[in-house]
Amino acid sequence: MYDFAKFLISMGGKIHGLGTRTLTVEGVGALASTDYYAMNDRLDAGLFMMAAGIAGGKVSIIGAVPEDLRLLTEKIMQMGVEIRVNGHVMDVSSPGQGLKPVNVLTCPYPGFATDFQPAIMALSCIADGQSYIRERIFDKRFSQVAELRKLGADIDLVEEDGLAIVNGPTTFRGGDTQPDNIRAASCILLAGLACPDVTTIGNVYQIGRGHFDIENRFQQIGAQVVRKTV
Repeated sequence: MYDFAKFLISMGGKIHGLGTRTLTVEGVGALASTDYYAMNDRLDAGLFMMAAGIAGGKVSIIGAVPEDLRLLTEKIMQMGVEIRVNGHVMDVSSPGQGLKPVNVLTCPYPGFATDFQPAIMALSCIADGQSYIRERIFDKRFSQVAELRKLGADIDLVEEDGLAIVNGPTTFRGGDTQPDNIRAASCILLAGLACPDVTTIGNVYQIGRGHFDIENRFQQIGAQVVRKTV
């Protein structure tokens, strides 16, 4: 949000309060033209980081902004995933098994992003032990749990506390799933990478809302992902 505010300021917009919790916008008669380079998508980069974590192997992510991914990086490194940063290249390596459990609390930026919560839940399923994931941004943000359970995950929910307890490690099995939003669908996609059987994801259009051409990009790093029209 602040990056976009800075962009508008560069065009002559009057926005006050950068760095605080409140922005004040003062209208102007017209904005000037400018050059703008869209920021990289940290949610897309984070999905590939966790894909390497859950499937095992090494993935090099080019063009990400490491600072935007700092808390995610810290959490998955705590789990045993190795991450090395060289400028705007992030090398992510994982054994794909024997990971350590993790505790996650979602918070407003720059805290741990709620959009990463479903995906790290999939990753925590293969960890050895109990992971505690607390959702503090949105109510009822655990729709992916029902779909993960179809694949064999053992997850306890304490809805009134916004808490999910993931009991790992899970040996995923194939199944038909119907995730109801983009992040839940991405979570199931990650679980499918760690499953030796076929995982079917309905409502797959949800993933495409935030991750362009995901099946072809995952195929490029060795995943067996196929989109079918039924």
